[in-house]
Amino acid sequence: MPPVRPSILAATLLGLALAGPAHALSCDEVVAMVKVNVPVVIVVQTIDDSGGLYTPEDIECLVRAEVPEPVLNAARALQPDAEGPEVHPLPDEAQSEPTSLGDGLLQASGTSQRAAPEEISRVIKLIDAHKPLSASLILADLLAEDSYPERRGQLHYHLACSLQDLDMLHSARHHYLEVVARGPSDPWFDHALRRLVRLADQTDDMTDLKRVVAKIPADSWPRDAQPTLAYLQGLRSVEQDEIRSALISLGQVPTHSAHGLQARYLEGVIHNRTGRARSAVRAFQEVIQTEVQASSREQARRHRELKNLALMDVARVHYGLQLFDRAETLYTQVETASEAWPTARLELAWAQFMQNDTGGSLGQILTVRSPYFAAQPFMPEADVLRALNHFTLCEYDEVERIALDFEARMQPVQQELQAFARSYASAEGRKLSDQAWATYFEDFPAHSVLGPEIFDHLLRDRDLAAQVTRLQGLDRELELIGQQKARWSDSMEPRLQPVLDAERERTRRRAGLLLLSGAAELSIELRDLLAQSEIIRFEANDAVRTEIETIISHHEDGRLRDLAEAEIPYATSAGEAYWPFNGEFWQDELGWYVYVGESMCR
Repeated sequence: MPPVRPSILAATLLGLALAGPAHALSCDEVVAMVKVNVPVVIVVQTIDDSGGLYTPEDIECLVRAEVPEPVLNAARALQPDAEGPEVHPLPDEAQSEPTSLGDGLLQASGTSQRAAPEEISRVIKLIDAHKPLSASLILADLLAEDSYPERRGQLHYHLACSLQDLDMLHSARHHYLEVVARGPSDPWFDHALRRLVRLADQTDDMTDLKRVVAKIPADSWPRDAQPTLAYLQGLRSVEQDEIRSALISLGQVPTHSAHGLQARYLEGVIHNRTGRARSAVRAFQEVIQTEVQASSREQARRHRELKNLALMDVARVHYGLQLFDRAETLYTQVETASEAWPTARLELAWAQFMQNDTGGSLGQILTVRSPYFAAQPFMPEADVLRALNHFTLCEYDEVERIALDFEARMQPVQQELQAFARSYASAEGRKLSDQAWATYFEDFPAHSVLGPEIFDHLLRDRDLAAQVTRLQGLDRELELIGQQKARWSDSMEPRLQPVLDAERERTRRRAGLLLLSGAAELSIELRDLLAQSEIIRFEANDAVRTEIETIISHHEDGRLRDLAEAEIPYATSAGEAYWPFNGEFWQDELGWYVYVGESMCR
């Protein structure tokens, strides 16, 4: 017999394994493959993919034929009485969630005494042997045929688990939601809701949970999922301006739970918004002082960021009470490595300005313009604050230069954002929010004046960023489906793609609405800053006019003296050293810049 090329034989056997109903290769077929020198790994894979069962007689036949040990072990794993690999459930599920599909199907209410059909027995073996491709294919067939209507919740649940094992998270989420939609009376409701909570934490995408949590009675929440669901209920209430309900829900979230610090922070925001400064500070201080054990490095980073945000909010409370010196001290305590540090420095500049410390305020503004901040927030008010500081120093020419430059840059941006938001402001326009999303994120207009910093600012909204991440994940998942074995993708793609396409359209609409909302808010902010800039410029021009009139009234010669800044190469004071800024930033200088110069006021 001529030698067979392994690559061709592997393709042939793969087609055999995935074509038609699953059945075990006979002993003679396995022995024939071994005799023609098919690689052992391919023989094992073919046995595994067949999904069939081997009788004791088959095993004895293989032993007599002296097939390689890995081949024999693969066949033994598919015996009807073979034990699957040991499964270690997560601690919080150990007493409540079945460890395998077999446990669930055979313990179903009213069916525990009924012998499992052959196809379900096969699925049990595949799930226990960690073969999600073959298991998901059979489960999808069973659901499509509605063979076991009393087990639909169970089948949806384990199909979701199999898809999650394949890293198809959005498809898995869809089937978990199918179980949750059946309501708490379905025996698999708790298990699916737990999985949804963990999946939401894993992907940092609470969109679906936040939507469904209001439809689920609180007394039906699984005990171990209650903190997360209570937090989401509180977050939803805040968004709907139901302050009392929000505080009740957030109060049910233990501080040391996964979302405990977020709940305390949100309580602080609510108290501050409603004028309860002391309660707000207590909530923020609890966030700052509480140490919660993080489950991952990423969660630890988020905890640090939240503590820095809480520290900034305590400073804002003091600023609002006009305790500017205390606010300044608090702003300086925000960690340099924090993403919030540039914003803290700008707000520190406002606190210093309110204390007539123009040198410190201008120094902080110079800091936030440093190129060290690759992800520097878009902070247009920094230019307005610069102009105000120079106005205080009576440097009116500099005020006009800063204001005119700011207005020339920001007016086109404000006008484009305003026109964009208004074009979808009607009820009919909001229905086309997917087109609004496509305007900038799928087919960027050539005439746009919006730079990357604008979209970086808009994407700082966590909900919008989650939709962008979801869209990227949906695209990757569609690619992943097409990369699977031919029979699986041929059968599953027509079932999964419509689900993913529909979710993609819903996500685009949600993203479009969030984008429109962010654009409208930024448009209003820029409009107000532009109005302030014009007022400052007008006041500067009026001050110049007043100064000229004063000079003339005192019978001076009518000439305005040019005042040049003194060039001081190096100066010292009792506690500080100064040297001139030459346009070059050094990282260890950030936050320490001070504008040194005499006031031009007469």
